[in-house]
Amino acid sequence: ARGDCAPYGYSFGICKARRGNGKPRGLTPRRFTGLDTVRLPSDVNASLTYVAASYDAGTEKNTERFADLVPPAQTLTGLDWEGEGTGMSDPDLAEDGVITPHPGIMGVGDQDPERFGWDDPVAAVQIERIE
Repeated sequence: ARGDCAPYGYSFGICKARRGNGKPRGLTPRRFTGLDTVRLPSDVNASLTYVAASYDAGTEKNTERFADLVPPAQTLTGLDWEGEGTGMSDPDLAEDGVITPHPGIMGVGDQDPERFGWDDPVAAVQIERIE
């Protein structure tokens, strides 16, 4: 760490999805979003906005089945599902994959793509220089 660096501060807000009821999208194992090596604003009070895609960590097969969701994911759907899910990761679903773009909900399990699907980009990240 460089000794001449001041601590970084951050704040963020989460907005409702463009479609749907604001419930979590795509309750799939190990889905994430993020940015890497983006340019930061050079002027004070300047901001830059970037969009971020969805990625799959490659650690579990995406069955899109409610029974394969780890709690509390089931309750986050806002739906009254049958059963309680496995309650843990299923070792039979483990993969030793790599990070790849996530294909979204494809409709192969019991998660409805119309209700739980998404399109990239999944996030807009605004970075503002304050000092």
